[in-house]
Amino acid sequence: VSSTHEQQPNQQKDSSNSGWIHVETPQAAYLKKIVADIESEENMEKREELIASLVDSVSLADIQTMLIELGGVGQKHSQHDLVEDISQRLIRRWAKCDAVAASAWVQQLPAGSMRQDALTGVAVEWANTSLSDAVAWGQQLPEPTEKQNVLFTVADEAVRLDPVVALHLATDLPVDERWKDLVNRSAQEWAATNGEQAVTWARQIEDEPLRNQVLASMAVAISENDPVSAATLATTEIPP
Repeated sequence: VSSTHEQQPNQQKDSSNSGWIHVETPQAAYLKKIVADIESEENMEKREELIASLVDSVSLADIQTMLIELGGVGQKHSQHDLVEDISQRLIRRWAKCDAVAASAWVQQLPAGSMRQDALTGVAVEWANTSLSDAVAWGQQLPEPTEKQNVLFTVADEAVRLDPVVALHLATDLPVDERWKDLVNRSAQEWAATNGEQAVTWARQIEDEPLRNQVLASMAVAISENDPVSAATLATTEIPP
């Protein structure tokens, strides 16, 4: 979306000299009809099929144009949520194929729920295609709240992809219930693949209730492959 006054393909100069006016393209008119058809579909299964078909029909090269066109479609209040849903799916599809381009476009969106959801969507897809690049992107975001939310999202994905990375990310995130849950799940995943290292790390947690909770979760994870070690851990290091 251009922030300059350069004339865009779907704009022309207002003859009253009051500024630029939007001229609806044939593609935009067709898109409005599709959105209206989806909105009028009462069968939720069929509605989902129509949304998925629309999203899948857009080529990677046309996603940005489609997102811009969608911005002019959701004028009716009843269509707002539908248009945002379609937009978020397109952004995630874009991020899955080209996270760099998708993230750059999303960061130009105005503040609001659309931007926040889009940042989350990019973070999820990028983490699953290149965890290290997703971490680097999240860490350079300038706005503190956005940076925190993105890194939490990346860490959530890292729990199953690389729990050690998730724990490293946790060291720079604020301690709250979400943080404790992240640490607990990451430690449990780590223990399932390398119980000895994970337990050694967990013993260093200074917060005693959290340490006990993490060790208990680890004991459960370790019991899948080594029930004797799990029982020893539970009876010797976790208080009754």
